Amino acid sequence: MDGVEVLEKLIEKKLLLLIKTILSEPNKEFYLQELSEKSKVPIATTFRLLNKLIELKLIEERKISRFTIYKLSKNKEIEFLSKLFKFEIDPIKEFSDLVNAKFAISSIYRQGEKSDKKSNLVILGYDIEANQISEIAKEIKVNYNYLINFIILTPEQFKQMENMGINTNKHHLIYNS
Repeated sequence: MDGVEVLEKLIEKKLLLLIKTILSEPNKEFYLQELSEKSKVPIATTFRLLNKLIELKLIEERKISRFTIYKLSKNKEIEFLSKLFKFEIDPIKEFSDLVNAKFAISSIYRQGEKSDKKSNLVILGYDIEANQISEIAKEIKVNYNYLINFIILTPEQFKQMENMGINTNKHHLIYNS
């Protein structure tokens, strides 16, 4: 029996279902009813367990008018739980999702080889504010201890670089709209 199986026997089954549901979609915001349905945990139990997870700072809640939205926190405890339950959080994907949520990104390429500690990314699009991208990169560094260096280009500039033979075989597509 491995460590995860031991934990599954020690921890309340409904709590595990709830945690696994939230970890499976780390960027999603959930309504109580939706979370209850997806995790197959009764709504009253879901509410009670969410309050426990909020106290532990594993879940964040946000109230909008008379609705409450629940979202996975971004901290070292969540990173640990994700690894424990084999829900690896990919900092590059997290970065791509956050950037794409703010700007109309055409594509994101990783330049060079993949590393456990850092990536160099080329972001393609128009009207992208570098200071906001820097803030997202800082957030990734703080939350995942993962450094993201980036450059912002228009698709035309990137195509021109390819035509000139600049780093044509060293980039890997990460995101494409």
